[in-house]
Amino acid sequence: MPELVGRLGPPTSRRLTIAPDRRTAWLNEAIRGLLERAGEHAPVMLVMQDIHHADGGTRELTTFLARVARPARLCLIITFGSDALTRGHPVLTDLATMAQSSDPPDRLDLEPLARSELVQLITEIEGERPTAAAVLLVADRSGGNPLFAEEILAARRELSSVSLGASLQELVSARLARRSPECRRLLRLLAPAGQPLSEGEITAAVEVFERLAVTLPPRSSSLPRRANGGLEPDLQAGLYEAHGHGFVIPRPDGRLELRHELIAGAIEADLLPHQRRRHHEAIAEALDDRPAEALPHWRAANRPEAALDAAIAAATLADELDSPADGLAARETALELGGADGPDRAEIGQLLIRAGEVALAAGRPDRALAYLEGATARFGERLDRATVAGLHEALGRVARTLGDHERAISEHRRAAASVPPEPTVLRARVLASLAQTLMLQGLFAEAARTAQTAIEAAREAGLDGRAIEGHATCTLGIARAWGADPADAIGLLEEARAIARSIGHADDTFRATLNLATGLTLLGRREDAIEVTRGAIEEARRDGLEVAYGNALRGNIAEGLFLVGRWDEARDTIRTALEWSPAPEAF
Repeated sequence: MPELVGRLGPPTSRRLTIAPDRRTAWLNEAIRGLLERAGEHAPVMLVMQDIHHADGGTRELTTFLARVARPARLCLIITFGSDALTRGHPVLTDLATMAQSSDPPDRLDLEPLARSELVQLITEIEGERPTAAAVLLVADRSGGNPLFAEEILAARRELSSVSLGASLQELVSARLARRSPECRRLLRLLAPAGQPLSEGEITAAVEVFERLAVTLPPRSSSLPRRANGGLEPDLQAGLYEAHGHGFVIPRPDGRLELRHELIAGAIEADLLPHQRRRHHEAIAEALDDRPAEALPHWRAANRPEAALDAAIAAATLADELDSPADGLAARETALELGGADGPDRAEIGQLLIRAGEVALAAGRPDRALAYLEGATARFGERLDRATVAGLHEALGRVARTLGDHERAISEHRRAAASVPPEPTVLRARVLASLAQTLMLQGLFAEAARTAQTAIEAAREAGLDGRAIEGHATCTLGIARAWGADPADAIGLLEEARAIARSIGHADDTFRATLNLATGLTLLGRREDAIEVTRGAIEEARRDGLEVAYGNALRGNIAEGLFLVGRWDEARDTIRTALEWSPAPEAF
């Protein structure tokens, strides 16, 4: 998706820097924009199937699309297995969030098939209308579950000696036992994969599996076979048989998959434990270039070192794809596999710190606090001064997010005391962050002094400190707006916004605009504040950042429009904001 959005996303000529905690919203908005534009030509149906298996980034996209109620020729269908949603499953939270939107999606529960529907299903499968006895058998044994009904019909054709009252596991195992060795070999490779595999991936998995095995693969024929396609002849023969008996479905992209996850589970359960481990190791090696998908197979194969490498690689990939939820999950797996008592203390420390940063971007400040505190407790002051300062600055930002302002100030002061005195970007950033925390606590005089020091440090750091200079200038401006020099504040806030725009820093542009509107309002210039905000909303819309920044600005402008009596505009602004389904605190 990110590659697609990069080619077809919002047409902006500006190079933008977006805050980590808003990049997912930006990406989701870009995908929404693609779907809206596609709907201008023809109605679009997007099906997100089995989201109980989806990664965190996909679930966030699904929730976003379900919550947004903007006019578009788009039909979104989301499916999930309710029996898979055990207590604590993240999809339960996603479903609750969807239900809280201004226009919640309709929910349709799929009930078991009625007797008449089973008759239709059997007729389409068998090619003729079933007898009353056949309908009674299928209805009684399947409970109206179409998958069970299909398996019962297949077993009825193939297995005259098997009790059709058996479980799905037993039916599938009995049918599997009748297949040729080549067919079973293919199915047992596909079943543990849990996803479609290409012929090249299957071939790679076979090579690894046979390298690990002590005997040659079984054959049902001594006659030579010719290959037809990418698979070796024996596997090709097994594929024909598996497809003919309804086990395997070729996808349009050429990959192969078992027709249902319950069928795959029944086949995998038929494997002996030592065979299952080898199959997972073979699949993991075949998926080595896709670390997030190889990771569970390395774990199932009891290969913790390879699993640790895959987890770290998957975390890096998630960062590149702007999916902090998945980056956090991969790092938590890496910490579990490597252990906090791993041999490389510095590497574990950096992993803890990075896990805290990603958790904050994922909207999990509580988790971020736990990881950063873990790094502090483990390493104390033994790290170099720059790392210690950065760690306490991060702790201060997390505490500020959690509303613990006293601790936020304490951690920021500690960071400022630890940071080396040389003019570096880190020193400027620590001082700017301290100034912001002081300002938010209403300590305007000290905030202004600290912000001025941060500005000077940023200027000494050169071009790399330009963004921090703008951030600290914004803090200085709003501190003066609330303090004794409100008139001087407007020029500072305009300067801060100009710096942020010049370097394409979207988050600081948004912050400076909000504070500029606040400063203008404090001086009684409500109409000016409204126009500044309106222009920023339009800018955010052009840049594809309407939900990340523009909608928060609407909340700011709606109150101003209401208070000056521009009620029609206020109503329209609020309605547009509600289409985007704002966060609960703004709702």
